[in-house]
Amino acid sequence: MTAHAKGAVAYLTVTGPILSPYEERRGMTTRPVALYEGTASGALPGLWITSAAADALLQPVGRSVRSFQEEMDRQLAVRSADTGTELLLELVARRLDATASNVLALWPGSDPLLREETIILGAHHDHFGVQAGLLFPGADDNASGTAVLLEIARVLATTGSRPKRSLLFLSFAGEEQGLLGSRFYVAHPRHPLSAVKAMINVDHAGVGNGHIMVGLSKLEKAAAQAAAKKVAAADKLELYGLFPGGDHVPFAEAGLPTAAIVTAGSHPDFHQPTDTPEKIKPELLALITRYTLALVWALANNEQ
Repeated sequence: MTAHAKGAVAYLTVTGPILSPYEERRGMTTRPVALYEGTASGALPGLWITSAAADALLQPVGRSVRSFQEEMDRQLAVRSADTGTELLLELVARRLDATASNVLALWPGSDPLLREETIILGAHHDHFGVQAGLLFPGADDNASGTAVLLEIARVLATTGSRPKRSLLFLSFAGEEQGLLGSRFYVAHPRHPLSAVKAMINVDHAGVGNGHIMVGLSKLEKAAAQAAAKKVAAADKLELYGLFPGGDHVPFAEAGLPTAAIVTAGSHPDFHQPTDTPEKIKPELLALITRYTLALVWALANNEQ
């Protein structure tokens, strides 16, 4: 929005200096642009460029990507420079049409009236797959969140436990390409969004410092705190406002109460080939699962 307000007509994105050696291996300079049903109002067209190309553009003012990054890290502020360079870009694009599927499962509620209302539990099942010959397993992002969703569904199906409201389990496709699955669902819901009382999203549930981080939008803090107390994790709960990224965002934008559940702390293998199953902490994954179930169960049984 700031760039648009200042008259920008396009933008170029470059991988930061720490990860720049991996930009080709990560597919950052070769990944095609993903389009979803047109362009958002006020959106700017943009392209990825290599670190070398970015440094060449900054050379007239004696700067580099690294010098900008170091300055921003020191001062915690955005930095800019007018290079006086005119840039002509010619893009050769190839459109690739592909189909990806969301997976839905409905667990009907037990109350004759409240069963018409739903609590959505979501997690995305996609990752980057193979990029430039390297496999990106996505164990933490987001096989872990998918495992939480499946385990809760398994427990309910095995025990036959039914809350008053219905539970809609949503496994999203296309999150890494721009929340495609969740945006599509919000635009084409199988059940009226007006009947959705809350959307709970789980992402990055297997690596971290042992604490639970929850971002809330229009959902009472008391509900999140009560769930933590229920699983003896009140001292491990960290509450925040709306997280800016994740499959909960389209639902929040639609005005629905949301909670985004992630593990707190560092995720050093984020979007890397090293995000592998042996890095997952079973005890942490179990804690997130118990907490999520407690929160979903409470929301699904709340009389209000």
